[in-house]
Amino acid sequence: MTAGLSLNNVPDLDAALKAVRRVLTSEGSLVFTIPHRCFEAPRATWTETEDGAVHRVVGDYLTEGFWRSANPEAARRAGNQHRTLSTYLTALVGHGFRIEAVHEPAPDVRLATTQPRRAGLPPFMVLHVRQV
Repeated sequence: MTAGLSLNNVPDLDAALKAVRRVLTSEGSLVFTIPHRCFEAPRATWTETEDGAVHRVVGDYLTEGFWRSANPEAARRAGNQHRTLSTYLTALVGHGFRIEAVHEPAPDVRLATTQPRRAGLPPFMVLHVRQV
């Protein structure tokens, strides 16, 4: 089963994982993507150092819940549920999933070209989990 950028939009993660577990076959797996927890947190911003280097400043990473970006052009302007990585991992294990792989892919060429600040930051996390 795949879930692309959807679990971060579900208010009740436990209910969603329970439903996934119910419909997966024995030894079934789930591959899903979420916005990268470290760089797409509430109130994350950019800062520029004296030498002109630009860095991402993590916002309120530990503040979980619904949030909406104040940037009118941001992908998160519609809002989503921010959760820490530990919340996702603990919920997965608690619902009987085994973590097979975690990936943090580099941004594609189009994103790196149109938003050079993001060239060195993985925009997403990809998790592959399997029922045990």
